[in-house]
Amino acid sequence: MPLRRLLSSSLLAFVVCASCRVAEAKVWNLRQVHDPDGSPSYRGDIRTDMGWYLALALSMSRYDPNEGFSGIETPEKVRDIPDPREVCLENLIGLASCDAEDPRVLMQQVEVFAWLAKDDTYFLARERAALSLSDPGRRLGVTRPLPFDVETAAEPREVAVALTELVRNARPFLIGGEMASPRLLREACDGVRALALDFEGARRVVSGINAVFGSKKRVGALLELADLQREIAARLVAAALDATLSDPEPRVRAAGLQALVEMSANGDGALLLAALDDPSPLVVRRALRLVAAHGLPTPPSEADEGERLLERVAWTEALVERTKSLDGPVSIAACRALGKVSGAGPSLRPESWFRWWDATRRREAPAIEAALAKRP
Repeated sequence: MPLRRLLSSSLLAFVVCASCRVAEAKVWNLRQVHDPDGSPSYRGDIRTDMGWYLALALSMSRYDPNEGFSGIETPEKVRDIPDPREVCLENLIGLASCDAEDPRVLMQQVEVFAWLAKDDTYFLARERAALSLSDPGRRLGVTRPLPFDVETAAEPREVAVALTELVRNARPFLIGGEMASPRLLREACDGVRALALDFEGARRVVSGINAVFGSKKRVGALLELADLQREIAARLVAAALDATLSDPEPRVRAAGLQALVEMSANGDGALLLAALDDPSPLVVRRALRLVAAHGLPTPPSEADEGERLLERVAWTEALVERTKSLDGPVSIAACRALGKVSGAGPSLRPESWFRWWDATRRREAPAIEAALAKRP
């Protein structure tokens, strides 16, 4: 095929799936600047978005409108990478800006952000990856942190065998054929679900299923496979953010907290209360700013009026207590949070809030006592 014609048809395909191609380029670069354990790599083949496009266009692979290009066959140009951390941050930001309406992009984001939020040795990259998990987590319905709690995780070989079986039974649906069996595909999915996956095993499954799908739409019997991927991807996000909450770097803990508050619509009050007791003022300030931005955590739907009152009282007391902090920014953040949630005004003077709270407690004392009397 003449080069001009090849490039024209290829670039037309890129316009159709530009977000996915950009995401692929960002993922490629992020892998180039990291070793598998998350440490920086100073040698690799970094590509611009256009360089990635041209590598595809000039690939010897045959282009198919349904399948796209099967791979990049141009040789890698491995060079020194003077500052892999800078390249990492640039590509994390770029990957987060890709349109996650495309399921392939969403799963690429989950796999890479979860990996780097937990394992990147550069704390600013862990922070950025944790913040970037907010949107994927919301799309996947994640509401709380949850680690992979397995005594004995499945070996990589077990995961590979299960994925091979999954590919074997999904392929007939992808290429068409009489051998397609919804029952066998469902059984293969159940085989993966039965594995005692740890963090790395879940990453391999999410990435492997993305490779199985390629550019095929997730319809019909393949929805079984898509549901499996979303289920494991949600567990991966929850586990990665759980790891951030115990990160030694306060910025990473604050980022994980923010992502969880945003994706859960501020529904986990225990999480925010714990953050108010964090040893780092930075994390406490972030928690207070989240309260100011999103309001008090949503009480459980089954809570009655008395329980909601006591919840509000407990939170208000916690905020008033933080206005006494010797850390000036913490005290100011607490005053601002009180102003937002109480509607009583924007005063930044702690003594004003002491007087306000004393008056409020006296006024609401009968209702508070009645609610306490109903408690078991």
